[in-house]
Amino acid sequence: MEIFNLISKYRNSLMGIGTILIVFFHSPVPQYMINTPLYILKQRCFIGVDIFLFLSGFGLYYSILKNNMCQFYIRRFKRIYPSFFIISLFFSFLFHDNIKVTIIKLSTLGYWFGLPYFAWYISAIIAFYLFFPFYIKIFKIKPLIATAFFILGGIAITIPVYLHVHDLRIGFFSRIPIFTLGVYVGYLNNMNLFKPKKYILILLSFSSILIGCSIGFLLNIYAHKYIDAWNPLPFIFLVPSIITLLILFFENKIMSKIVVINNILSFLGSLSLEIYLIHETLFRSLDKPKTYLSFISNFLLIFIASTVIAYFISKVLRLYIK
Repeated sequence: MEIFNLISKYRNSLMGIGTILIVFFHSPVPQYMINTPLYILKQRCFIGVDIFLFLSGFGLYYSILKNNMCQFYIRRFKRIYPSFFIISLFFSFLFHDNIKVTIIKLSTLGYWFGLPYFAWYISAIIAFYLFFPFYIKIFKIKPLIATAFFILGGIAITIPVYLHVHDLRIGFFSRIPIFTLGVYVGYLNNMNLFKPKKYILILLSFSSILIGCSIGFLLNIYAHKYIDAWNPLPFIFLVPSIITLLILFFENKIMSKIVVINNILSFLGSLSLEIYLIHETLFRSLDKPKTYLSFISNFLLIFIASTVIAYFISKVLRLYIK
């Protein structure tokens, strides 16, 4: 079964799921909900970022094969920076940032130097884009060894970095493994090196999920001091498995007939960048919810508002770029 080809087919739908998870993760909760099972589940929804980065690594492998270095950077810049520039500039104006702070935010460099920044993920993904053409040269020599080295290196470096900065900058270093794994899966697909049967895929996926959950459980018990650094570690096992099971679900005969679900998710996935940039700031404009009902209504309100705004921004920018 050519499971990896299906990643390309359902990429936008998977990005849509990641977007929903990220917005849910950032939803403020009532005080009484903290430490409840729902809150604990919500706090793990940052897996959406890991889904984004896995799919980015997967897609970048193909992008670098089809484009020269200059074309590669132009395509990445056109996809990321115009939306970031417009939305970041608008919010800087809205919150009365001075010119210096605005320039620092627009440069995406504030994230790296402990200065004001807007949307840490953008700074991180730009760094991955800048690093990728050089990484792929190493990767092509020994793909498996390069992948293993950067996965283990990413895991190892998170603790020293975490002890030094102890803030969101750890988000980049702790995601090196999942991004690298996405690149390797792109390579496997391109070279047709992995075509297991459906039952093997399901068995591998559930086994990998069990391993990931076990690692998360053990980290909470024995490495609680470093849990913020190693929180993404279980997702090295969880993300590929969850993506595989979602794809099998989409390919199910019943689900394949319910086209509207895939279309909605694909639509959200096409706006994932803009929704990500907008939603968190909109949440801050609302009062903190005091009930479960207000928590859900706030989530739905901000999600819908972010999607509508994202759609118009995306539409205008794409017309302008064309």
